[in-house]
Amino acid sequence: MRDQRYIGFSTGHDRDKRNPAHRVLRPAGTDCWILVYTLAGRARIHEPAGDFCVEPGDFLLIPAGAYQDYGPDRAIGLWEYLWVCFTPRASWPEGLLSWPTPAAQLGKITISAPSLRAELRERMAQAVQLGRSPLKRCEAFALNRIEDILLWCETVNPLAEEVRRDVRITRILHYLCEHAHEPIRVPHLAERCHLSASRFAHLFHAEMGQTPMQYLEAQRIAHARTLLRMTDAPISAVARQCGFVSHSAFSRIFKRYHDGRTPSEFRRG
Repeated sequence: MRDQRYIGFSTGHDRDKRNPAHRVLRPAGTDCWILVYTLAGRARIHEPAGDFCVEPGDFLLIPAGAYQDYGPDRAIGLWEYLWVCFTPRASWPEGLLSWPTPAAQLGKITISAPSLRAELRERMAQAVQLGRSPLKRCEAFALNRIEDILLWCETVNPLAEEVRRDVRITRILHYLCEHAHEPIRVPHLAERCHLSASRFAHLFHAEMGQTPMQYLEAQRIAHARTLLRMTDAPISAVARQCGFVSHSAFSRIFKRYHDGRTPSEFRRG
């Protein structure tokens, strides 16, 4: 039986006639962490040290055991959101859950970029769907989505080291992750940064410790690993979906990353 204390999923808004205010009050908190993403309207968060609001594009992070008192802002009368309840994995990077706290305990991060906002909304919805699914390891699938969301939130977290990176390089990293399956060349990336190809390549290497194409290759291989594990797609199809020009090129590069194992051997293993 699924341990409901471990991870839970739902959607909610203040239109529930049984609880029109939809206020949450838990002075002792919960034994898990909660991540809330606001879709529409506004919520007011009350803490002993002060109040703050969350609006569309805002993530609210509630630590285990934290005082909880929140609900729709009465001036707006609407709050629609997605939420997931989870227990962090020990393997998650240090600092992943260290967010700015507007009042005292509860964290808040705002996603401003429309493309990233749409992407993370979709990933929250996927986490909800996976958590409700009949899959044998539905919690593991959902936690993968949650970790992915938290990693993207870290890219705009003012407390994280990554935000000290040149903003032009951060934008390119987002672009490479979203378009890794497409043909990409350094001059095209440099153009997006309004830099010469040589200046862009130097800046990227200074920030990332590798060339843009090395970073892109690693992203493609990571995506290929996911497809090999999670789907039955032919190897040639996986290669195309990950942006490799041919099956043979994909196999050659994949073996370099996996101690000589071919994609087929990796899948069987």
